[in-house]
Amino acid sequence: MVYLPDPKKMKKDDDPAGRDLIMVANYNIRVEVHPPGSKFRPDNEEGIKVLYGRVTDIDGEWKPLGNKKFPKRYSLTTKDKYLSVSETTGAVILRLKHNGELKRQWCPQENVPVKNLFDMNDVGLGTLDLKFIRVKDTWWGADFKDAHFFNMTGFHFRFLENKQNIAHMQFWIAGPNVDCRLHDHSDNSFKELHTCLSQGSSEHNETCQGGMWAPKEIYYNEPLDEIKRLRDKCSRDRHKGCQGACLEEYLEHCPLQPLQEHGRIWHADHYGQTVYRKNKTVSYPGHTWIAGPGPYVDVWMALEFDV
Repeated sequence: MVYLPDPKKMKKDDDPAGRDLIMVANYNIRVEVHPPGSKFRPDNEEGIKVLYGRVTDIDGEWKPLGNKKFPKRYSLTTKDKYLSVSETTGAVILRLKHNGELKRQWCPQENVPVKNLFDMNDVGLGTLDLKFIRVKDTWWGADFKDAHFFNMTGFHFRFLENKQNIAHMQFWIAGPNVDCRLHDHSDNSFKELHTCLSQGSSEHNETCQGGMWAPKEIYYNEPLDEIKRLRDKCSRDRHKGCQGACLEEYLEHCPLQPLQEHGRIWHADHYGQTVYRKNKTVSYPGHTWIAGPGPYVDVWMALEFDV
């Protein structure tokens, strides 16, 4: 759990508050809180992800939940020299900066590098021991059996003053052709976005690259079982090389390169307002990450925003 100050209570001239969190796939990830009306300078090719508030560059406004609907995608990098923080809300951001190591892709036989940077020695708590765990060894993942599919739970962000939840961050690895299974978050109430840290099939065309899949517009409001039925028309055995060409008949695909994020998948009405189910969970169509043929693994970050 990471408790953060409320940026609205900071003064414009206050220094940003921040802490290093973790290195994953050679990206150092840091959280920062910036006061209203301030500016900050992004490093070259650094990813900036807004968790709370607003940030503006030459191309427009950056918001936690983005501006575009799936399958649109956008980069977390900017060409602007300075980013402006909202005058009213301030901002909480993640900074994702590559550490300069030459290696950016990993075979299934290799360990994706992880280093815990969240140092709490100053309060006697030491450093966290976060690591990737094979999904089949989790309480919910027995059905994945020998799939090269890993999860690493990360950090929960909250405001210190009122304990308000901001977001949960976690990480995933999927080996070549791994299908992470269609799901619709029927028992969860959050809005989820994913950012690529390493694309395992970059040598292939985009149809075959790893990324998120969700129903085409005509199927977008169909129940999960119907989306699964459509997905099953593309046999995993018949399309081991690349399932994309078959899947694209029924599903939209958003392949991602490092520091790219996909747009909104959850249902929204004609006014752009989120649709909720009767059990008060956020309404989603069935969706899944499917890795490409490789030869490397996909690595990505998931952010789950509370509603």
